[in-house]
Amino acid sequence: MKFIFLSIFLITIACRNQPVQNTIITRTIPQSPVVKQEEKKPESESYEFKSERFDDARRIGRRKLNRVEINSCEKDDKIFVKINFYAKDKLRWALKNEFEFEKRGDLPIEPQLKDFNGDGFNDVTFVANIAVRGANQVRELLIFDSRKDELIHIKNSQEYPNLKYNPLLKCIDSMIFTGSTETSFLKIKDDKLVKFASVNDSGTERTVTVIDRNGIKKVIRREKQKDDGFYRYINYNPVMKYK
Repeated sequence: MKFIFLSIFLITIACRNQPVQNTIITRTIPQSPVVKQEEKKPESESYEFKSERFDDARRIGRRKLNRVEINSCEKDDKIFVKINFYAKDKLRWALKNEFEFEKRGDLPIEPQLKDFNGDGFNDVTFVANIAVRGANQVRELLIFDSRKDELIHIKNSQEYPNLKYNPLLKCIDSMIFTGSTETSFLKIKDDKLVKFASVNDSGTERTVTVIDRNGIKKVIRREKQKDDGFYRYINYNPVMKYK
């Protein structure tokens, strides 16, 4: 009997020392669909440069001592023209001017280096806008200032198409084509063009007008046209055509 109780006691102790196994319940969790979010590219402050680039250090301003860079670039579906103007400082180019213009239309910028104020230094112009009529070329004009060794932007130059230096009157003249033609005679005052005289051909009548410093206009000559031509004039008093 004692042997039976002893056997039961030993079996009980053995069961208590048996390690308890944890039951792991595994269930499949359906995977949520992966949604790819488009990565937003940070807005760039830089410009996309188009194919039009112009760089000159031989003809602008003081030759070989000044340099102009012109780039046509695009940003936010708009076209801009960026201009950097440099002066030589010993062996390096020092930036003197920086300009940015919004350009309208897809015409090429066609930079030109010419002397527009008769000081012997070349200035710079470029096509800036689409003209109402094809014969009217609208440009921005930047004049080289030899005293400051920098460019001056002539702010109203787009108002006067087909700009040209007038060697006879030592001024700038402009010719605009509309239903008639008008040659305007202009002088540079600070950063603007100021009209002081004009010759208008209507096809039947030629009118010469002068404008004083207060902006008051006075017709000094009116005559019937003896021809039906439209001319550009180099002088208004007396009236003289370009040859």
